[in-house]
Amino acid sequence: MRTKTSNGEPFYLYLNFFILIFVAGAFGINGVINFEKLPPVDAIFVIHGFFMLAWYSLIVIQAKLINSKKHPFHIAVGKFSIALVIGMLISEVLMSISSYHRSASVDIITINLFIMVNFVTLYSLALYYVKSSDKHKRLMLMASISMLIPAFGRATQAAGINDFLAILMLIIILIFPIVYDIKTLKKVHKSTILGCVLTILGVVFTVILIENGTWQEIVDSLLG
Repeated sequence: MRTKTSNGEPFYLYLNFFILIFVAGAFGINGVINFEKLPPVDAIFVIHGFFMLAWYSLIVIQAKLINSKKHPFHIAVGKFSIALVIGMLISEVLMSISSYHRSASVDIITINLFIMVNFVTLYSLALYYVKSSDKHKRLMLMASISMLIPAFGRATQAAGINDFLAILMLIIILIFPIVYDIKTLKKVHKSTILGCVLTILGVVFTVILIENGTWQEIVDSLLG
Protein backbone atom coordinates (compact mmCIF):
# COMPACT_ATOMS: atom_id res chain seq x y z
CA MET A 1 0.00 0.00 0.00
CA ARG A 2 1.37 3.38 -0.93
CA THR A 3 1.90 5.96 1.77
CA LYS A 4 -0.16 9.07 1.24
CA THR A 5 2.06 11.98 2.18
CA SER A 6 1.12 15.56 2.74
CA ASN A 7 2.71 18.54 1.00
CA GLY A 8 1.98 20.64 4.05
CA GLU A 9 -0.78 23.06 4.88
CA PRO A 10 0.09 26.31 6.68
CA PHE A 11 -3.17 26.13 8.65
CA TYR A 12 -1.89 23.27 10.81
CA LEU A 13 1.44 24.96 11.45
CA TYR A 14 -0.16 28.29 12.39
CA LEU A 15 -2.91 26.82 14.59
CA ASN A 16 -0.50 24.48 16.39
CA PHE A 17 1.93 27.36 16.92
CA PHE A 18 -0.89 29.52 18.32
CA ILE A 19 -1.86 26.69 20.69
CA LEU A 20 1.75 26.34 21.88
CA ILE A 21 2.05 30.08 22.58
CA PHE A 22 -1.35 30.18 24.27
CA VAL A 23 -0.65 27.22 26.56
CA ALA A 24 2.75 28.57 27.62
CA GLY A 25 1.34 32.07 28.05
CA ALA A 26 -1.77 31.01 29.99
CA PHE A 27 0.15 28.99 32.56
CA GLY A 28 3.01 31.49 32.72
CA ILE A 29 0.88 34.62 33.12
CA ASN A 30 -1.42 32.98 35.65
CA GLY A 31 1.62 31.85 37.61
CA VAL A 32 2.86 35.43 37.79
CA ILE A 33 -0.49 37.13 38.48
CA ASN A 34 -1.79 34.59 41.02
CA PHE A 35 1.55 33.51 42.46
CA GLU A 36 0.46 34.02 46.08
CA LYS A 37 -2.79 32.09 45.54
CA LEU A 38 -1.16 29.03 44.02
CA PRO A 39 -0.32 26.00 46.16
CA PRO A 40 3.35 25.13 46.80
CA VAL A 41 5.09 23.85 43.68
CA ASP A 42 5.23 20.05 43.58
CA ALA A 43 7.94 18.39 41.49
CA ILE A 44 5.43 16.23 39.62
CA PHE A 45 3.58 19.35 38.44
CA VAL A 46 6.82 20.73 37.01
CA ILE A 47 7.63 17.42 35.33
CA HIS A 48 4.15 17.17 33.81
CA GLY A 49 4.37 20.76 32.62
CA PHE A 50 7.66 19.93 30.90
CA PHE A 51 6.10 16.94 29.11
CA MET A 52 3.10 18.99 27.99
CA LEU A 53 5.25 21.82 26.69
CA ALA A 54 7.39 19.26 24.87
CA TRP A 55 4.26 17.78 23.25
CA TYR A 56 2.93 21.08 21.94
CA SER A 57 6.42 22.03 20.74
CA LEU A 58 6.79 18.68 18.99
CA ILE A 59 3.49 19.14 17.15
CA VAL A 60 4.69 22.51 15.83
CA ILE A 61 8.01 20.99 14.75
CA GLN A 62 6.20 18.16 12.98
CA ALA A 63 3.92 20.56 11.12
CA LYS A 64 6.95 22.61 10.11
CA LEU A 65 8.75 19.50 8.82
CA ILE A 66 5.75 18.59 6.68
CA ASN A 67 5.54 22.13 5.31
CA SER A 68 9.23 21.89 4.46
CA LYS A 69 8.59 18.53 2.75
CA LYS A 70 11.01 16.74 5.07
CA HIS A 71 8.85 13.64 5.32
CA PRO A 72 11.56 11.12 6.36
CA PHE A 73 12.67 13.38 9.21
CA HIS A 74 9.01 13.92 10.17
CA ILE A 75 8.56 10.14 10.45
CA ALA A 76 11.75 9.72 12.48
CA VAL A 77 10.82 12.51 14.91
CA GLY A 78 7.28 11.16 15.15
CA LYS A 79 8.54 7.91 16.67
CA PHE A 80 9.81 9.95 19.62
CA SER A 81 6.24 11.00 20.37
CA ILE A 82 5.39 7.55 21.75
CA ALA A 83 7.94 7.88 24.56
CA LEU A 84 6.80 11.44 25.16
CA VAL A 85 3.16 10.41 25.41
CA ILE A 86 4.01 7.68 27.92
CA GLY A 87 5.76 10.29 30.06
CA MET A 88 2.79 12.65 29.70
CA LEU A 89 0.29 10.03 30.83
CA ILE A 90 2.33 8.76 33.78
CA SER A 91 3.00 12.28 35.02
CA GLU A 92 -0.65 13.24 34.55
CA VAL A 93 -1.82 10.31 36.67
CA LEU A 94 0.69 11.12 39.41
CA MET A 95 -0.16 14.83 39.26
CA SER A 96 -3.90 14.09 39.52
CA ILE A 97 -3.37 11.86 42.57
CA SER A 98 -1.12 14.46 44.18
CA SER A 99 -3.71 17.17 43.56
CA TYR A 100 -6.45 15.06 45.12
CA HIS A 101 -4.40 14.31 48.25
CA ARG A 102 -3.60 17.99 48.60
CA SER A 103 -7.12 19.35 48.20
CA ALA A 104 -9.49 16.34 48.63
CA SER A 105 -11.27 17.73 45.55
CA VAL A 106 -12.19 15.57 42.57
CA ASP A 107 -12.10 18.51 40.13
CA ILE A 108 -8.61 18.07 38.67
CA ILE A 109 -8.64 14.28 38.75
CA THR A 110 -11.98 14.26 36.89
CA ILE A 111 -10.86 16.77 34.28
CA ASN A 112 -7.65 14.84 33.68
CA LEU A 113 -9.49 11.52 33.47
CA PHE A 114 -11.46 12.56 30.41
CA ILE A 115 -8.51 14.43 28.94
CA MET A 116 -6.46 11.24 29.07
CA VAL A 117 -9.23 9.07 27.62
CA ASN A 118 -9.84 11.45 24.71
CA PHE A 119 -6.18 12.13 24.05
CA VAL A 120 -5.21 8.44 24.04
CA THR A 121 -8.13 7.65 21.73
CA LEU A 122 -7.29 10.38 19.21
CA TYR A 123 -3.53 9.87 19.40
CA SER A 124 -3.86 6.11 18.92
CA LEU A 125 -6.10 6.63 15.90
CA ALA A 126 -3.60 9.14 14.51
CA LEU A 127 -0.88 6.48 14.74
CA TYR A 128 -3.16 3.87 13.16
CA TYR A 129 -3.90 6.18 10.23
CA VAL A 130 -0.33 7.42 9.88
CA LYS A 131 -0.38 6.51 6.17
CA SER A 132 -3.42 8.68 5.53
CA SER A 133 -2.27 12.28 5.95
CA ASP A 134 -5.82 13.71 5.86
CA LYS A 135 -6.80 11.65 8.90
CA HIS A 136 -3.43 11.68 10.65
CA LYS A 137 -2.93 15.45 10.77
CA ARG A 138 -6.50 16.11 11.85
CA LEU A 139 -6.42 13.48 14.60
CA MET A 140 -3.11 14.85 15.92
CA LEU A 141 -4.53 18.37 15.97
CA MET A 142 -7.70 17.22 17.71
CA ALA A 143 -5.62 15.25 20.24
CA SER A 144 -3.82 18.48 21.13
CA ILE A 145 -7.05 20.47 21.34
CA SER A 146 -8.65 17.82 23.59
CA MET A 147 -6.11 18.70 26.32
CA LEU A 148 -6.63 22.48 26.25
CA ILE A 149 -9.27 22.96 28.95
CA PRO A 150 -6.68 23.36 31.78
CA ALA A 151 -4.91 26.08 29.76
CA PHE A 152 -8.20 27.87 29.15
CA GLY A 153 -8.91 27.55 32.86
CA ARG A 154 -5.60 29.23 33.67
CA ALA A 155 -6.46 32.00 31.21
CA THR A 156 -9.77 32.70 32.96
CA GLN A 157 -8.05 32.69 36.35
CA ALA A 158 -5.40 35.12 35.12
CA ALA A 159 -8.09 37.40 33.69
CA GLY A 160 -10.24 37.11 36.81
CA ILE A 161 -13.32 35.97 34.89
CA ASN A 162 -15.79 33.09 35.31
CA ASP A 163 -14.06 29.71 34.97
CA PHE A 164 -16.91 28.37 32.85
CA LEU A 165 -15.80 30.74 30.06
CA ALA A 166 -12.99 28.22 29.54
CA ILE A 167 -15.61 25.97 27.95
CA LEU A 168 -16.59 28.76 25.56
CA MET A 169 -12.93 29.22 24.63
CA LEU A 170 -12.67 25.50 23.91
CA ILE A 171 -15.71 25.63 21.64
CA ILE A 172 -14.24 28.60 19.77
CA ILE A 173 -10.95 26.79 19.10
CA LEU A 174 -12.92 23.78 17.84
CA ILE A 175 -14.58 26.01 15.25
CA PHE A 176 -11.29 26.66 13.43
CA PRO A 177 -10.68 23.10 12.11
CA ILE A 178 -14.37 22.84 11.25
CA VAL A 179 -14.27 26.02 9.18
CA TYR A 180 -11.00 24.96 7.56
CA ASP A 181 -12.50 21.63 6.53
CA ILE A 182 -15.53 23.31 5.02
CA LYS A 183 -13.31 25.76 3.15
CA THR A 184 -10.93 23.12 1.77
CA LEU A 185 -13.11 19.99 1.54
CA LYS A 186 -16.60 21.51 1.30
CA LYS A 187 -17.52 19.30 4.26
CA VAL A 188 -16.34 18.52 7.78
CA HIS A 189 -13.88 15.62 7.83
CA LYS A 190 -14.91 12.61 9.93
CA SER A 191 -11.72 12.88 11.99
CA THR A 192 -12.58 16.48 12.88
CA ILE A 193 -16.11 15.49 13.82
CA LEU A 194 -14.84 12.68 16.02
CA GLY A 195 -12.38 14.98 17.79
CA CYS A 196 -15.04 17.62 18.41
CA VAL A 197 -17.59 15.11 19.69
CA LEU A 198 -15.14 13.41 22.07
CA THR A 199 -13.88 16.74 23.41
CA ILE A 200 -17.36 18.12 24.04
CA LEU A 201 -18.56 14.86 25.60
CA GLY A 202 -15.50 14.91 27.83
CA VAL A 203 -16.43 18.36 29.10
CA VAL A 204 -20.08 17.38 29.64
CA PHE A 205 -19.23 14.23 31.60
CA THR A 206 -16.58 16.11 33.58
CA VAL A 207 -19.12 18.72 34.73
CA ILE A 208 -21.67 16.02 35.57
CA LEU A 209 -19.25 13.93 37.63
CA ILE A 210 -17.75 16.88 39.49
CA GLU A 211 -21.24 17.75 40.73
CA ASN A 212 -22.03 14.11 41.59
CA GLY A 213 -21.62 13.13 45.24
CA THR A 214 -21.39 9.44 44.39
CA TRP A 215 -18.36 10.10 42.18
CA GLN A 216 -16.69 11.94 45.07
CA GLU A 217 -17.32 8.90 47.28
CA ILE A 218 -15.86 6.53 44.67
CA VAL A 219 -12.68 8.60 44.36
CA ASP A 220 -12.44 8.89 48.15
CA SER A 221 -12.72 5.13 48.53
CA LEU A 222 -10.04 4.50 45.89
CA LEU A 223 -7.54 7.19 46.84
CA GLY A 224 -8.53 8.39 50.27
